[in-house]
Amino acid sequence: VVFTIFDWDRMGDDEVIGEVRIPVNDFRSRTTEDVAFPVHKVNTDIPVIGKDKQESNLTVSCQLHALPYTYFHL
Repeated sequence: VVFTIFDWDRMGDDEVIGEVRIPVNDFRSRTTEDVAFPVHKVNTDIPVIGKDKQESNLTVSCQLHALPYTYFHL
C-alpha cells in the first residue's frame, strides 16, 4: 500500500512531500492500534524532515476484517 503525501497550496499546484510504502503483510500482523510509519522522499530511503527538524511520520489506524472463504468463489 502506498500513501502519497501532498502539501496544500491555496494558490498554485499541490506538491508531493513524500510517500509511505507499507507492505500488505504489515497490515495482516496488526490489530487496531495506531502505527507510525516514516515518510520518505519519493522512491528513496531519504526521510522527509519537517520544520521542527524531526523526521516526519504518517500515523495509520487500520482494521483488517477477514472475509469468509466462500466470498471469493463465484
